[in-house]
Amino acid sequence: MKKQGFTIIELLIVIAIISILVGVAVPYYNDYITDARLSVLKQNIATFRNSVNQFRGDNLRGPFAVPVNLSGSTILTDPLSGSTTGSELIAGPIQIIDNEAKRRPNIKYLPSMPVFADPFSGGNITPPNFATASPSAYFYDRVNIGSFDFDPDNIAATNDSEFAFIDGNNDQMYNSNTDTILFFDSTASYPGGVLPGGVATALDYTHVTLIDSTGNSY
Repeated sequence: MKKQGFTIIELLIVIAIISILVGVAVPYYNDYITDARLSVLKQNIATFRNSVNQFRGDNLRGPFAVPVNLSGSTILTDPLSGSTTGSELIAGPIQIIDNEAKRRPNIKYLPSMPVFADPFSGGNITPPNFATASPSAYFYDRVNIGSFDFDPDNIAATNDSEFAFIDGNNDQMYNSNTDTILFFDSTASYPGGVLPGGVATALDYTHVTLIDSTGNSY
């Protein structure tokens, strides 16, 4: 009995059919992957924002948005990291206990920093595309180093005791009639005992914004 194989035309037809099926299926598959990533991203953002709201309810402020120093040591380095000196949501809030600033590592609002995966590129959304926003508290950065210092020693330039307040009228300047003192009910660490004029520096955040690789904001 003579065996007969496929002709070249039959093979070409099969290849063409497979190519058409792949061309139709791949876009649907890519859309499925993107939708799945988008769903996870929105869920992680919602979890993070709920934790920020819970933190604010407990501490009357949002988590710190700037590095924090205490007696010459940095106790908060990156407000958006999950390290032991990172976000207050993960490594514990910084509170005044017995007139001293202390970190409470036993209080955790999140077990770890959520992964914010870009639904379109597949990579993680990181600063500056992951940023803090909407501060409720401000401080006067006495030596202009971009960090908040709890150190009461105001002699050394790097050890400053800084004044923080909750901005009741949203003007970014302290006003005793509308604003609430948050840390250090004193102006003694400032030259002449007078707070600097002008706009203060954001201390905390009550909202986060993320921007994906296509420019969408969340």
